[in-house]
Amino acid sequence: GHGKRLLLSATDWLFENAKVSRVSLNVGAHNANARSLYEGAGFRLQFTGVGLRKTFPTDQSHGG
Repeated sequence: GHGKRLLLSATDWLFENAKVSRVSLNVGAHNANARSLYEGAGFRLQFTGVGLRKTFPTDQSHGG
């Protein structure tokens, strides 16, 4: 579809014009459609794991 053509065009441009040697991306485990798109465009699963995130508190009542 259009998404795959756009992704392939973008990665081709990066390899040919920006001279990058690798393109990486992250996709949530729950997002099977995105994973299918990326794998269909030649991306290969490198690893799975647990993502960690800490959000900066906006509530200043945390005592710190």
